[in-house]
Amino acid sequence: MKKKQNINFTVTIWDGMNIFLAVATAVTTLIFIILFVICFAEDVGTPKHGFVLGMCGVFASLASAFFIAWIMRVYDIKHKKYQEQKALTILRPYLKKTFSTIELFFPQLKSFATINDDKIQYSMETIYYTDPSEGYANRSFINLREEFAKAYLNLEKDLQDCLNAPILFQCNEEIAILLTKLKLNGLTRNLLGSTDSLFNNSTLYSLNKNYDEFIELYNALAIISESKPTGQLKELSDEAKKEYIREIEIVKQHITSNHTGRIYKGRDRIQ
Repeated sequence: MKKKQNINFTVTIWDGMNIFLAVATAVTTLIFIILFVICFAEDVGTPKHGFVLGMCGVFASLASAFFIAWIMRVYDIKHKKYQEQKALTILRPYLKKTFSTIELFFPQLKSFATINDDKIQYSMETIYYTDPSEGYANRSFINLREEFAKAYLNLEKDLQDCLNAPILFQCNEEIAILLTKLKLNGLTRNLLGSTDSLFNNSTLYSLNKNYDEFIELYNALAIISESKPTGQLKELSDEAKKEYIREIEIVKQHITSNHTGRIYKGRDRIQ
Protein backbone atom coordinates (compact mmCIF):
# COMPACT_ATOMS: atom_id res chain seq x y z
CA MET A 1 0.00 0.00 0.00
CA LYS A 2 1.99 2.92 -1.29
CA LYS A 3 0.55 5.86 0.62
CA LYS A 4 2.05 9.09 1.87
CA GLN A 5 2.49 9.63 5.56
CA ASN A 6 -0.38 12.16 5.64
CA ILE A 7 -2.87 9.58 4.39
CA ASN A 8 -6.44 10.19 5.55
CA PHE A 9 -8.57 7.05 5.92
CA THR A 10 -11.82 8.93 5.33
CA VAL A 11 -13.59 10.04 2.17
CA THR A 12 -12.05 13.05 0.40
CA ILE A 13 -14.34 16.02 -0.16
CA TRP A 14 -12.25 17.44 -2.98
CA ASP A 15 -12.25 14.36 -5.16
CA GLY A 16 -12.10 14.39 -8.96
CA MET A 17 -15.84 14.90 -9.44
CA ASN A 18 -16.11 17.79 -7.00
CA ILE A 19 -13.10 19.49 -8.57
CA PHE A 20 -14.75 19.10 -11.99
CA LEU A 21 -18.07 20.52 -10.73
CA ALA A 22 -16.33 23.46 -9.06
CA VAL A 23 -14.33 24.27 -12.21
CA ALA A 24 -17.40 23.86 -14.41
CA THR A 25 -19.37 26.20 -12.13
CA ALA A 26 -16.61 28.82 -12.28
CA VAL A 27 -16.17 28.59 -16.07
CA THR A 28 -19.88 28.71 -16.91
CA THR A 29 -20.40 31.57 -14.46
CA LEU A 30 -17.55 33.52 -16.04
CA ILE A 31 -18.97 32.96 -19.55
CA PHE A 32 -22.41 34.06 -18.32
CA ILE A 33 -20.96 37.28 -16.88
CA ILE A 34 -19.11 38.04 -20.13
CA LEU A 35 -22.24 37.41 -22.23
CA PHE A 36 -24.32 39.47 -19.82
CA VAL A 37 -21.96 42.43 -20.24
CA ILE A 38 -21.98 41.98 -24.04
CA CYS A 39 -25.76 41.95 -23.94
CA PHE A 40 -25.76 45.60 -22.81
CA ALA A 41 -23.43 46.58 -25.66
CA GLU A 42 -25.85 45.36 -28.35
CA ASP A 43 -28.96 47.14 -29.55
CA VAL A 44 -32.15 45.71 -28.08
CA GLY A 45 -34.28 43.87 -30.58
CA THR A 46 -31.49 42.94 -32.96
CA PRO A 47 -30.85 39.26 -33.83
CA LYS A 48 -27.41 39.46 -32.26
CA HIS A 49 -28.85 40.83 -29.02
CA GLY A 50 -31.43 38.03 -28.97
CA PHE A 51 -28.75 35.39 -29.57
CA VAL A 52 -26.50 36.77 -26.79
CA LEU A 53 -29.45 37.02 -24.42
CA GLY A 54 -30.40 33.42 -25.19
CA MET A 55 -26.86 32.23 -24.53
CA CYS A 56 -26.91 34.13 -21.24
CA GLY A 57 -29.89 32.03 -20.23
CA VAL A 58 -28.17 28.82 -21.30
CA PHE A 59 -24.97 29.48 -19.35
CA ALA A 60 -26.90 30.83 -16.36
CA SER A 61 -28.79 27.53 -16.26
CA LEU A 62 -25.60 25.52 -16.65
CA ALA A 63 -23.83 27.47 -13.91
CA SER A 64 -26.81 27.00 -11.58
CA ALA A 65 -26.99 23.27 -12.32
CA PHE A 66 -23.26 22.74 -11.75
CA PHE A 67 -23.37 24.81 -8.55
CA ILE A 68 -26.36 22.94 -7.11
CA ALA A 69 -24.77 19.58 -7.97
CA TRP A 70 -21.50 20.69 -6.32
CA ILE A 71 -23.24 21.95 -3.17
CA MET A 72 -25.31 18.78 -2.77
CA ARG A 73 -22.34 16.52 -3.33
CA VAL A 74 -20.15 18.45 -0.88
CA TYR A 75 -22.91 18.21 1.73
CA ASP A 76 -23.31 14.46 1.21
CA ILE A 77 -19.58 13.80 1.35
CA LYS A 78 -19.12 15.97 4.47
CA HIS A 79 -21.84 13.95 6.18
CA LYS A 80 -20.24 10.69 5.04
CA LYS A 81 -16.82 11.92 6.20
CA TYR A 82 -18.22 12.67 9.65
CA GLN A 83 -19.76 9.19 9.85
CA GLU A 84 -16.48 7.57 8.78
CA GLN A 85 -14.47 9.56 11.31
CA LYS A 86 -16.89 8.59 14.07
CA ALA A 87 -16.73 4.92 13.05
CA LEU A 88 -12.94 5.04 12.89
CA THR A 89 -12.80 6.44 16.43
CA ILE A 90 -14.84 3.45 17.66
CA LEU A 91 -12.72 0.96 15.68
CA ARG A 92 -9.38 2.48 16.71
CA PRO A 93 -8.96 0.41 19.95
CA TYR A 94 -9.10 -2.75 17.81
CA LEU A 95 -6.51 -1.25 15.47
CA LYS A 96 -4.25 -0.26 18.37
CA LYS A 97 -4.41 -3.79 19.76
CA THR A 98 -3.49 -5.20 16.35
CA PHE A 99 -0.60 -2.76 16.07
CA SER A 100 0.60 -3.71 19.58
CA THR A 101 0.63 -7.37 18.55
CA ILE A 102 2.79 -6.53 15.52
CA GLU A 103 5.10 -4.52 17.76
CA LEU A 104 5.92 -7.70 19.69
CA PHE A 105 7.78 -9.22 16.74
CA PHE A 106 8.14 -6.94 13.72
CA PRO A 107 10.54 -4.21 14.96
CA GLN A 108 12.73 -7.00 16.34
CA LEU A 109 12.52 -8.83 13.02
CA LYS A 110 13.72 -5.70 11.19
CA SER A 111 16.52 -5.10 13.68
CA PHE A 112 17.88 -8.55 14.46
CA ALA A 113 17.07 -10.81 11.51
CA THR A 114 18.41 -10.94 7.98
CA ILE A 115 16.10 -11.63 5.04
CA ASN A 116 17.62 -12.27 1.64
CA ASP A 117 16.70 -14.43 -1.36
CA ASP A 118 13.56 -15.66 0.46
CA LYS A 119 15.69 -16.95 3.35
CA ILE A 120 15.76 -15.70 6.93
CA GLN A 121 18.58 -15.88 9.45
CA TYR A 122 18.32 -14.96 13.12
CA SER A 123 19.76 -15.93 16.48
CA MET A 124 18.08 -18.75 18.38
CA GLU A 125 19.30 -17.24 21.66
CA THR A 126 17.53 -14.56 23.69
CA ILE A 127 18.43 -11.07 22.48
CA TYR A 128 18.68 -8.21 24.98
CA TYR A 129 18.14 -4.80 23.44
CA THR A 130 17.10 -1.17 23.85
CA ASP A 131 15.14 1.29 21.72
CA PRO A 132 17.34 4.40 21.26
CA SER A 133 14.51 6.39 19.68
CA GLU A 134 12.54 6.46 22.94
CA GLY A 135 14.82 9.10 24.40
CA TYR A 136 15.00 7.49 27.84
CA ALA A 137 16.52 4.36 29.36
CA ASN A 138 14.63 1.23 28.37
CA ARG A 139 15.61 -2.39 28.09
CA SER A 140 13.84 -5.48 26.87
CA PHE A 141 14.54 -8.94 25.51
CA ILE A 142 13.15 -11.37 22.99
CA ASN A 143 13.56 -14.89 21.77
CA LEU A 144 12.81 -14.52 18.08
CA ARG A 145 12.02 -18.17 17.56
CA GLU A 146 9.39 -18.13 20.31
CA GLU A 147 7.82 -14.85 19.15
CA PHE A 148 7.77 -15.92 15.51
CA ALA A 149 6.01 -19.13 16.54
CA LYS A 150 3.22 -17.07 18.19
CA ALA A 151 3.04 -14.21 15.69
CA TYR A 152 0.78 -15.90 13.13
CA LEU A 153 -2.03 -16.95 15.48
CA ASN A 154 -1.90 -13.77 17.59
CA LEU A 155 -2.10 -11.45 14.59
CA GLU A 156 -4.70 -13.64 12.91
CA LYS A 157 -6.95 -13.34 15.99
CA ASP A 158 -6.61 -9.55 16.24
CA LEU A 159 -7.24 -9.04 12.53
CA GLN A 160 -10.30 -11.28 12.68
CA ASP A 161 -11.65 -9.21 15.60
CA CYS A 162 -11.18 -6.07 13.49
CA LEU A 163 -12.80 -7.55 10.39
CA ASN A 164 -15.72 -8.94 12.42
CA ALA A 165 -16.42 -5.60 14.12
CA PRO A 166 -19.82 -4.33 12.82
CA ILE A 167 -18.56 -0.73 12.91
CA LEU A 168 -16.04 -1.58 10.19
CA PHE A 169 -18.83 -1.38 7.59
CA GLN A 170 -19.27 2.30 8.41
CA CYS A 171 -15.57 3.04 8.00
CA ASN A 172 -13.84 4.04 4.80
CA GLU A 173 -13.23 1.08 2.51
CA GLU A 174 -9.46 1.75 2.63
CA ILE A 175 -9.44 0.50 6.23
CA ALA A 176 -11.04 -2.81 5.27
CA ILE A 177 -8.60 -3.11 2.37
CA LEU A 178 -5.64 -2.50 4.71
CA LEU A 179 -6.83 -5.11 7.21
CA THR A 180 -7.54 -7.62 4.45
CA LYS A 181 -4.07 -7.14 2.98
CA LEU A 182 -2.55 -7.71 6.42
CA LYS A 183 -4.58 -10.89 6.79
CA LEU A 184 -3.58 -12.18 3.37
CA ASN A 185 0.07 -11.21 3.73
CA GLY A 186 2.12 -14.36 4.26
CA LEU A 187 4.93 -12.97 6.42
CA THR A 188 3.78 -14.36 9.76
CA ARG A 189 3.20 -17.74 8.12
CA ASN A 190 6.76 -17.54 6.76
CA LEU A 191 8.03 -16.73 10.26
CA LEU A 192 6.10 -19.64 11.70
CA GLY A 193 7.68 -21.92 9.13
CA SER A 194 11.14 -20.61 9.93
CA THR A 195 10.83 -21.89 13.52
CA ASP A 196 10.54 -25.47 12.29
CA SER A 197 13.90 -27.21 12.15
CA LEU A 198 12.82 -28.75 8.83
CA PHE A 199 12.78 -25.28 7.28
CA ASN A 200 16.19 -24.14 8.53
CA ASN A 201 18.35 -22.90 5.66
CA SER A 202 15.43 -23.47 3.27
CA THR A 203 13.79 -21.03 0.87
CA LEU A 204 10.46 -19.69 2.14
CA TYR A 205 8.10 -18.86 -0.74
CA SER A 206 7.61 -15.08 -1.34
CA LEU A 207 9.34 -14.17 1.94
CA ASN A 208 11.00 -11.05 0.51
CA LYS A 209 7.79 -9.91 -1.21
CA ASN A 210 5.72 -10.47 1.92
CA TYR A 211 8.29 -8.67 4.06
CA ASP A 212 8.43 -5.59 1.80
CA GLU A 213 4.63 -5.37 1.67
CA PHE A 214 4.34 -5.85 5.43
CA ILE A 215 6.58 -2.82 6.03
CA GLU A 216 4.16 -0.62 4.09
CA LEU A 217 1.13 -2.13 5.84
CA TYR A 218 2.81 -1.70 9.23
CA ASN A 219 3.48 2.00 8.58
CA ALA A 220 -0.07 2.55 7.30
CA LEU A 221 -1.54 0.82 10.36
CA ALA A 222 0.59 3.03 12.61
CA ILE A 223 -0.99 6.11 11.01
CA ILE A 224 -4.56 4.88 11.17
CA SER A 225 -4.22 3.64 14.77
CA GLU A 226 -2.42 6.84 15.80
CA SER A 227 0.57 4.84 17.00
CA LYS A 228 4.29 5.40 16.65
CA PRO A 229 6.28 2.86 14.63
CA THR A 230 9.34 1.53 16.42
CA GLY A 231 12.65 2.44 14.84
CA GLN A 232 15.89 0.52 14.73
CA LEU A 233 16.53 -1.42 17.96
CA LYS A 234 20.03 -1.76 19.38
CA GLU A 235 21.43 -4.87 21.03
CA LEU A 236 22.97 -4.32 24.46
CA SER A 237 26.69 -4.68 24.91
CA ASP A 238 27.96 -7.76 26.77
CA GLU A 239 28.53 -5.76 29.96
CA ALA A 240 25.15 -4.03 29.79
CA LYS A 241 23.47 -7.36 29.09
CA LYS A 242 25.08 -8.99 32.15
CA GLU A 243 23.98 -6.11 34.37
CA TYR A 244 20.45 -6.26 32.97
CA ILE A 245 20.20 -10.02 33.56
CA ARG A 246 21.40 -9.55 37.16
CA GLU A 247 18.71 -6.93 37.75
CA ILE A 248 16.06 -9.22 36.28
CA GLU A 249 17.02 -12.05 38.63
CA ILE A 250 16.96 -9.75 41.66
CA VAL A 251 13.50 -8.43 40.84
CA LYS A 252 12.14 -11.92 40.09
CA GLN A 253 13.09 -13.03 43.60
CA HIS A 254 10.54 -10.55 44.97
CA ILE A 255 7.70 -11.62 42.67
CA THR A 256 5.55 -13.98 44.70
CA SER A 257 2.50 -14.36 42.46
CA ASN A 258 2.43 -16.81 39.60
CA HIS A 259 2.28 -14.44 36.64
CA THR A 260 2.45 -15.75 33.08
CA GLY A 261 2.30 -12.38 31.29
CA ARG A 262 4.85 -9.63 30.86
CA ILE A 263 6.18 -7.73 33.85
CA TYR A 264 7.92 -4.35 33.72
CA LYS A 265 9.94 -2.34 36.20
CA GLY A 266 9.64 1.19 34.95
CA ARG A 267 10.58 0.97 31.26
CA ASP A 268 12.54 -2.27 31.65
CA ARG A 269 10.99 -5.64 30.92
CA ILE A 270 11.50 -8.17 33.71
CA GLN A 271 9.49 -11.12 32.43
